[in-house]
Amino acid sequence: MAVSQLAYVGIGVSDMARWKSFASNVLGMEVVEGGADGLVYLRMDENHYRVALHPTGEDDVVYIGLQAATHAEYEQSKDALRAAGITLTQGTPAEIAQRRVLDFVKFETGELPFELCVGPHTRWDPPFRPGRAMSGFKTGALGMGHVVLRSANRDESVRLLTEVLGFRISDYIGTMVFLHCNPRHHSIAFQPSGKNLPRSRDKKMWHSCWRPTPSTTSARPWTSPPSPARPWRPRSAGTPTIRWCRST
Repeated sequence: MAVSQLAYVGIGVSDMARWKSFASNVLGMEVVEGGADGLVYLRMDENHYRVALHPTGEDDVVYIGLQAATHAEYEQSKDALRAAGITLTQGTPAEIAQRRVLDFVKFETGELPFELCVGPHTRWDPPFRPGRAMSGFKTGALGMGHVVLRSANRDESVRLLTEVLGFRISDYIGTMVFLHCNPRHHSIAFQPSGKNLPRSRDKKMWHSCWRPTPSTTSARPWTSPPSPARPWRPRSAGTPTIRWCRST
């Protein structure tokens, strides 16, 4: 397949202090300060980061990074996107350094900001240090988890990822279409954007889900355990849902 995993997401946030506390103390991610511009990286594994927090105030996703496994597949995927009529914008040297990859290009579908990248920075020294007592997250070749996105043209977005970037359809639930690019059930799901959707209806990202490794669920005495009916999430109004996920 052309795309091998969901590599990273960038989120614009309005309350960085609350996000850092939530990411570390609840989710168990490692918080890594990113620089003078206020960028904060959240680490989940050997990758330099999986989530980047930008103090830009959107409380929404600002980019979704899809990774090609090899340089050859990266170049082939760029050629396929251009052949499909998609405009690619080359990442600048400063943006490439910020994303911690060897190279990336930007493109859009359904008004959603995607990036195609190759060569993420991995680091084992120092190793991943979770923000609380836990064993880690199920990532590796499966990628960081999944995101559910609200596309201005769901069918167009599904066609682009399946016909051009090698995704396959996993499932349908209601208006949502679930897509996979590796053994994880889905890495991306699309639903139509619209005024009458439940929760965070003006946001591009409905929710993101990260799966802890099995021992994590008993690593901390939760006062109110997360569940599908009551997921953990930042309490800022209008933020997308963050789910504590036990499935692939």
